[in-house]
Amino acid sequence: MRILFLIDGLNCGGKERQLVELACGLKSLGKLRADDLVVVTMVPAGHFDAVLEEEGITVLRVIRRFQFDPFIPFRLKKIFDEFKPDIIHNFSLMTTLYSIFTPKPKGTKIIDGSIRDAFPAKGLKEKIFRTITNRFSDLILANSKAGLDAKRVPKKKSLVLYNGFDFKRIENLRPTLELRKELGIGPGPVVGMVAGFSKFKDWETYFEAAKLVRQKRSAVTFLAVGDGPALKRYKSIFQRMPGIIFTGKRNDVENLVQLCDVGVLCSNPKTHREGIPNTVMEYMALGKPVVVTDGGGIRELVLDDQTGYIVPNLNPSVIADKIQMLLDNPKMTQKMGMTGRLRISEMFSIEYAIDNLWAIYQRLTVKKHG
Repeated sequence: MRILFLIDGLNCGGKERQLVELACGLKSLGKLRADDLVVVTMVPAGHFDAVLEEEGITVLRVIRRFQFDPFIPFRLKKIFDEFKPDIIHNFSLMTTLYSIFTPKPKGTKIIDGSIRDAFPAKGLKEKIFRTITNRFSDLILANSKAGLDAKRVPKKKSLVLYNGFDFKRIENLRPTLELRKELGIGPGPVVGMVAGFSKFKDWETYFEAAKLVRQKRSAVTFLAVGDGPALKRYKSIFQRMPGIIFTGKRNDVENLVQLCDVGVLCSNPKTHREGIPNTVMEYMALGKPVVVTDGGGIRELVLDDQTGYIVPNLNPSVIADKIQMLLDNPKMTQKMGMTGRLRISEMFSIEYAIDNLWAIYQRLTVKKHG
């Protein structure tokens, strides 16, 4: 079996990390050889290129010069003809459209794996694109049931493949005392939110909750981990607030999560609903209780009152209360964290995801190889 992964780019992000871990896992777990895997991107080199190349997995580039580049199908056709993939597994809506409109070897199957959130289609353009991909893809693969429902995908040709966490990522973490010194964190608990600074995340609610917590516990440090177009604006408003540390872009997110006593994720319900957020999986895999805003696929991952708390959107006082409750009850915090870690290892591990993906690939190609 030969698999071609198609994605916009390989910069640091959730879907990019998931592609890399699936591709590498298919090889390391003995499902496929490196020669049977190719990753095609549409931008110059990205953060994860080196990881794939270290595994011997070929990374090819078909540079997209503008949003709707009519020459992409001609360049892709050459790759398809030479590699002869059994499956083209896409990780964005645009790459799915390109793979649909590019002539392919007979029998090649197309997977649309672009559904990574649970927000209804935004605007006429996405609705049209979804109609096309739903019609001409052989399988629509989402990372949450909520995502399939929100995008109104035909049930007869859709499946869920939950994100998988690779526990090897947390085998050699840096000493927490060393990180505290580096970031200037004094004694006391640490709360963290790891997310992009974009319109999809509700950083304002997080910072307002931080302010409320620190009115009662001034020793608590709140980390804001991430980069994005809105970072400068939020730093101008909240950087001078005591107890807030902006880390900017970090490639060692696991180390920072290990520092935290509680992991938080606040989403903006007006623009976004989470699928299965990698950030929350990271918190749970590292044994941290979570406080996350409700919506999308959150309840498919987080067990309310067992692995943390699912809270209403846009409500900093409730978030502050839950954080305070966890910090005041170390035994409960530890129990929730361990329950979350166990849940990830049993239901959301990379090994579990790859076994499920391999079964999907086999079912999709059974007629061709049977």
